[in-house]
Amino acid sequence: MHGILDLYPHQNYYPLRLHIFKMFNLLIERTHMNIPIIHYIEEMLKSKNFYKKFADKKAKEFDFEIHFRCAKENYENNKYWEDLTSELLYVLAKHISLNQNAPYFDTLLNVPLRLLKRLYKSKMPLDRKVNVKRIVSLLDSDVKQRRGSDQNKN
Repeated sequence: MHGILDLYPHQNYYPLRLHIFKMFNLLIERTHMNIPIIHYIEEMLKSKNFYKKFADKKAKEFDFEIHFRCAKENYENNKYWEDLTSELLYVLAKHISLNQNAPYFDTLLNVPLRLLKRLYKSKMPLDRKVNVKRIVSLLDSDVKQRRGSDQNKN
């Protein structure tokens, strides 16, 4: 599945990547294996289209649950990018929560937290920033809570 992620990096295939991320998360949940997907999520979040404001065209609503590929009319629509951001942040939050008891969790958390903070400070459209801010505040509070519990152990 990592090969598929590497072969289809284009934005047309972001829905396919979401499906693969969800399958990886399900596999992690069932087997408790370490499957690194944050690099691929980071690659998507660094796409220039996450920072663009598109027109609200009358395009057919895109269903991420059943489609693997997106047509040009959709990825030139603001609603598509807003929904994609929400889906991607949900997958990221799920991945982080599945790994919260792992010994490498603090290291795992640093990369997405830094990236999300950078995204929030960027010129990303406001409708997408709301979701980013929500997950950043959750991750920040989790980091502070973990550091507090680590200091109490010492």
